[in-house]
Amino acid sequence: SPAFQFVKYRVHEDYDEAAARFRIATSAVRFGCDVFYQAPGPIWSWRPFVGAGLELTQNRYKEEFEGDATSYDARANAVGPRAHAGVRYGDFMFTLSLLWTRITTPRFFFTGEDTHYSWDSAQVSVGYALPH
Repeated sequence: SPAFQFVKYRVHEDYDEAAARFRIATSAVRFGCDVFYQAPGPIWSWRPFVGAGLELTQNRYKEEFEGDATSYDARANAVGPRAHAGVRYGDFMFTLSLLWTRITTPRFFFTGEDTHYSWDSAQVSVGYALPH
């Protein structure tokens, strides 16, 4: 099944050594395709399922300095695996997902050197499956 997800991570605000306030915002846009297996049974029973797939993730790093027009906005793409496990009851799904996103890029900081990042995550979600 196809999947789309936008994730906005917590915004970090602080002051630099010159006492200028700055803000760092990070986010990710995920496009994925998964294959699932669901245990058979009546629709209104607890049916476990598992799934796996691949995702294309666009990671975004953005810095803004208060009182200054200076800002920095960079993106890096990555392809990674994902795994899901959960239960379905009727049209409702309760899912634990593990997402692996590892990138190497010089874009997120001004050093110009490749830096390795791990944006791996685990998420818990509740969903509604459209009846067919």
